Amino acid sequence: MVVESRRTCIEGAPSDEENYKGVHNVKKHDANEKDDTTVFSLSKFAGGSLGSELDDGVEDRYLPIHGADSRDRPQQFTTSRFIRNERNPLTVLAKPLTAEKEKRKNSVGITPPKAPTSPQEQMVELSITTEDEADSESHTLGVETILRQVEKMMRGTPCKKNKNEPQNAMFCSPLYPESPPEIVDDRIMITQEEEARIKRMDGLVLDMKMQVTSLMQEQRSLAASLRHEGILSTQTQKALTDAKDRVVHLERETSNLKSKLSVTERQAAHYKSRVIDLEKQRKVLHNMVQDLKGNIRVFARLRPLLSIDSSPSSCVSFPLHDPDSRRMVIDTPEDKVDLTTSKPTSWEFEFDKVFTDYASQAVVFEEIDMLVQSVLDGYQVCIFAYGQTGSGKTYTMEGDTTDPEHAGMIPRAVARLFEGMQDMKENDASGKKWQWRTKASNLEIYNETIQDLLSDQNLDKKKHEVRHHKDGSTSVKGLTVEKVSSSKDVNELLMRAKQVRKTSKTLLNHSSSRSHSVFTVDVQGFSPVTNEERIGKLTMVDLAGSERIDKSGATGHTAKEAVSINKSLSSLGDVISALARDDGGHIPFRNSKLTYLLQNTLQGEAKCLMLVNLSPDEASLNESLSSLRFAAKVNSCVTRFN
Repeated sequence: MVVESRRTCIEGAPSDEENYKGVHNVKKHDANEKDDTTVFSLSKFAGGSLGSELDDGVEDRYLPIHGADSRDRPQQFTTSRFIRNERNPLTVLAKPLTAEKEKRKNSVGITPPKAPTSPQEQMVELSITTEDEADSESHTLGVETILRQVEKMMRGTPCKKNKNEPQNAMFCSPLYPESPPEIVDDRIMITQEEEARIKRMDGLVLDMKMQVTSLMQEQRSLAASLRHEGILSTQTQKALTDAKDRVVHLERETSNLKSKLSVTERQAAHYKSRVIDLEKQRKVLHNMVQDLKGNIRVFARLRPLLSIDSSPSSCVSFPLHDPDSRRMVIDTPEDKVDLTTSKPTSWEFEFDKVFTDYASQAVVFEEIDMLVQSVLDGYQVCIFAYGQTGSGKTYTMEGDTTDPEHAGMIPRAVARLFEGMQDMKENDASGKKWQWRTKASNLEIYNETIQDLLSDQNLDKKKHEVRHHKDGSTSVKGLTVEKVSSSKDVNELLMRAKQVRKTSKTLLNHSSSRSHSVFTVDVQGFSPVTNEERIGKLTMVDLAGSERIDKSGATGHTAKEAVSINKSLSSLGDVISALARDDGGHIPFRNSKLTYLLQNTLQGEAKCLMLVNLSPDEASLNESLSSLRFAAKVNSCVTRFN
């Protein structure tokens, strides 16, 4: 708002504009002229202070108007309305009261004094215009500036700024030559309470300004955030577009890959079918090879010379011109050749494989490995060691379980068996994912009695009977059968059985086995894909050593054991001879517990391997010849492959 100062003259007042130069923007104004211009009370000028509180609302005030002779005339009051300027708390807006307001004022007993009659009486008004009216020769003045100018005017302060300019008598002398009169109406005085209220209002305005500033800062921050969000939105939109393009591209690639996958799956199904067929062919061919080699095969192995042997040289030799290592020769020592007779002094034998005295356990097992595969194919396989006492049968079959290099055929065959099962379970080319169950047992035949080597009892008192079933399997009544899942489990069973097996000391062997040990592993495989089931069995037999009682020095109980051992081995020889004839005649399996137990492993589709062990000692020449002749009989036996 703009405060404008205006001077109003009553009839007879000087009209020269030069008289108004003492006050800024002084305009002539007729007292009787109706004007809506707001009027500022000059009570401060007349009495020294405004006498009432300036509210945010509207209040009615009476303004005293003093002329040059105001002491002689009653004062005139003009009813005005004061409005506080919100933009500048030091600026007061005044408007004339409407007729309704004036009437309401009179109704409460307040009567303004009579209007001045003297032409000299003057009234000074301050009018306030809006900013739209500011261009009409008005200047913006603060309330304090106007008050100071009016006070100077009322006290007679010279208004003339230029010495050459004539002074106006009215403004060059004080409006109140004497001390100002008292305030007529104390309601228009500005009190300390009003000043405190003004300060409070100033504080509120300052707070509002601070709030406005804060809101503007927040607005700018929000605008910046919106711009940032706009940038992010643009980036997100671009990323979304790129992602959609990528999705379309990936969908096309997926479609192409699905097409390729479909082709690959058809090829895989074809190859899988082909692999299954090839697996069947492999199984057939593998067992045909075993059949061509003979369902009962014979290997011969010569042990090295030991310190306990009576001669420093070996009576067994191997031809140098035998690249397949299939022949061996036994020579009679020169000091024992009888020149007066025509008896032969040298014998040559041929088997499926012969091993020299320096052949390791691993070399021997390489020739047995394919038989273990036949077990996984669902066949029964029997491997037994035969030979005189002290020829190395137990070492060949069991070896040293604590030393992998000297491990025998049993731990090696079992390890190979579990490796094959694991391979078929995980990496079978046909995708059959075989599931296997494995169990093991160990017994001995001592003096024609079956005893359980895995029983918790020190002496097995149970009567164990051999039973053959229609499906071609064999079981022993009351025998301990334990589940095994690794070769480690099997080795633990072997150690338990070894501690209770019957052994005795003889002249030919410090620890001679006095019983036949039979270790059996039964495997059952199932493929959930093809519902194919395979049942195989691996039987490993360490036969008791054949011996001559007169040379072994056996007496008493030991001699009885030797007789029983030789009888069972003789029964085994009779069975082998009957199988070799292949004339459909009777086969005497029931002549001994050993042959009856091995009945299903010596005929039909079963695979049988005989490891004949020989001593190089010249003193054992006759026993070695006996073992080789028995092995040759077995080697001539060919069972029918069904």
